Formats: sequence, structure tokens, C-alpha cells
Amino acid sequence: MRAIVSKTRPMLSVLLPVYNARDTVGPAIQSILRQTFREFELLVIDDGSQDGSVEIARKFRDPRIRIIELKENGGLVAALNLGIELARGDLIARQDADDESMPTRLERQFAVLSREPNLVAVGAALQIVKHGSPSGEVWKYPVSAAGARWLSLFKTPVAHSAVVYRRAAVIGIGGYSEDYRFAEDFELWSRLLEIGNIISLKEILVKYDIGVGGVSRAKVNEQRLVHCRIVRTNMQRLLGRDVENDVAELLAIQIESGGVKKNFSEYQKAVGLLACLYGRFVAAEQTGHRDTAAREVRTDMEDRVCKMVRMLPYRLRLRGLSVMLGVMPNRSISPRSIVRMLCLP
Repeated sequence: MRAIVSKTRPMLSVLLPVYNARDTVGPAIQSILRQTFREFELLVIDDGSQDGSVEIARKFRDPRIRIIELKENGGLVAALNLGIELARGDLIARQDADDESMPTRLERQFAVLSREPNLVAVGAALQIVKHGSPSGEVWKYPVSAAGARWLSLFKTPVAHSAVVYRRAAVIGIGGYSEDYRFAEDFELWSRLLEIGNIISLKEILVKYDIGVGGVSRAKVNEQRLVHCRIVRTNMQRLLGRDVENDVAELLAIQIESGGVKKNFSEYQKAVGLLACLYGRFVAAEQTGHRDTAAREVRTDMEDRVCKMVRMLPYRLRLRGLSVMLGVMPNRSISPRSIVRMLCLP
């Protein structure tokens, strides 16, 4: 391992793991160097690339860059944990080698973390890019701490490639876990939420390319299994009881991909589980008012109910709606959502 080290201790460290990213690593590095926030170091961790990626990184002569060369590919989790260990900033920003940060990204996230000590991580919205071209699609994440905690029951509450977190907090909980490869970020956020708050900014601060294909994107089946394992753990922690794997998978994964669900019994179990999760969560968070947190939680809950009802064959939707209204807390489903459930696709 060889590193180029600057003498000045930075306020923030950017971790940029690289593995065979010759075509994208240059623009990724450049997007960090053009940040309006200047007090950072950039750790380019070359994880045994064989395509000349590290040579491209060496062309940048900025003293804030530290290049860490690993002789063999050890995987993303190992590279990130090494980066956390070597980082000198109190805050750590993440970016993938096929993504780009907007110029004000670090400035905006640093400001929020500086004035809100109860936050352990801050993310942002993503501009989706496909094979190098903007798609017009935007991925948004909860802007409230309660919204992030609720979403963590089903999927990652913050974008990994757009997050800035407190180094000490992540070290304190043991860093990324090799036991959750392909969803290591989701599992890390789940543990971080036990000690602090996570939010995301509304602004689009990162261009996220879904066409290049990182490790998690190439390992869909493995990621699905690990994802469901994390979801069950988070649900069980809230409810204090066991949760069936198939039902958790329906609530967290299957509704995102759509398709017709003919197993009405499983649908009933999923709606019942969602009702229990929502009731317990609202009671614990005391999100009963019309604030941002309450709206975020309720909107996501209603969206999941709508998607589940619409997965039923049309002839079963009225029956599915009746079951749902019978178990969900009083007035938790709006008339508008009920109309959405009954409409044809």
C-alpha cells in the first residue's frame, strides 16, 4: 500500500474507492476538486484495479489528494473500512468512482452537520444518470429524522454515494460489516440510527450513474437476500417479535417491482404487519401532527398500502381494500389514496 500524504489536517475526508473505473474516475475526482468547500482531503482507494485507474488518479496534482494503492482486490467493505481508519477528518463524505458531486455538495452538508450535533449523517437527493446521460429522474430521501427511521424498516434511508457522516460515530459502532456485503450501507445506517439522527437535504447534490454497474448492482440476488435480512432485523427490533421473511420481503422489496400478487393470505399478513409497524412507530415517535416528519411517514405508509392493493388482481381489490381498512389505524388512509388503490393500472 502506498499513500501520498498532505501535512495539514483537513476538516473533512472524502472516500473514493476505485476498482476498474478508468472511464469514470477522472470526472469523479474532478467533481470533488471543484467543490466550493475547500478544507478536505480526498482519499482515492484503488482496490487492485487492472485497467489503469490509478494512473488516471495520479495525473491530478492537487495536494489534497491521497492515493492509496492496494495490490489485490479486497472488496468495497474492506476498502471503506481502511479509508475510515486512514482518514484524518472528523467528517467523512462518500462518493463512488462512477458518480459526480455538485460543486456546493460538501459546503451544504458540512454546514448542516456543524450546526446540528445530534445528526450522525446527512445525505442528499440524486440526479439519475444512465450510461453518462441525465435521465431526468430524481431519487429523493427523507428530510426528517423520523422519516429516515421509518424508511429504514423497508430500505436504505440515505444514498450511500451522497452521504457525509461523523467518523467517530461510525468507528464507535464498528464500521462497515463484511457480514452484510452488497447492502453494507443499509446495515450501517440501521446501526447508526440507534445512536443518532440521519436526514437528507432536498437539493440534488450528486449525479448517480445507474448504467455503469457497481458491486451491489451486479449482485442482485445476493443483495436481495441481505436486504431482507436487514429489514427483518429492523422490523423485529421495533415490534419485539419475529417477522416472517416472505411477508417482510413483500413489504420491502416486491412492491417496488410490482407484478400481480395472487396469494391473498400473504397480502393479508403483509397489510397486518404494516398496520402494526405504523401504529408502533407513531406511538414511539409521537408523530401525530401535521409536521414534516408526520407527513413523510404517512405518505410512505400510504404509498406502500396502495402498491400492495394494486398488486392484487382487479377482482380482489375491493376485498383487499376492505381488509386494509379493517386493520389500519383510524383515518390513517386518505380518500385520495383509496381512489388510487381502486383505479386500473
